[in-house]
Amino acid sequence: MRHVLVTRFVIALVAVYLVSAWQFARLARPTGAPAAAASPGPAAPTAQGSAAAGQAALAGPRLFEERCGTCHSAGALADQANASNDSTVRLREFGAFLADHGDATVEEDAAILAYLSALVGSRKPSPR
Repeated sequence: MRHVLVTRFVIALVAVYLVSAWQFARLARPTGAPAAAASPGPAAPTAQGSAAAGQAALAGPRLFEERCGTCHSAGALADQANASNDSTVRLREFGAFLADHGDATVEEDAAILAYLSALVGSRKPSPR
């Protein structure tokens, strides 16, 4: 009788674990967001020209705070890129990370990456 209770308890725990894992995966990466559509490179110029680029530059810090700021510091990411042997490679990695991470659109990812790119080189790495 006791082993039946233990077996049922283990089955219930496994069910809770599987539901929790499924829910985490669903929240961490929305199923409707195509990964192939996201480009880690810079955004292509549009017909709006420099006006759109100026708006994206203003949106970068705000978007970073909304989408990334709760877990990441812009200064720490810039320091990490500056400490790298090749900061352009590091920024490309940040772009790929943004494409796969969170629920921002491609345009928002481009604005965030432009903001981080502006910080790289303008900051001196902090001593560790």
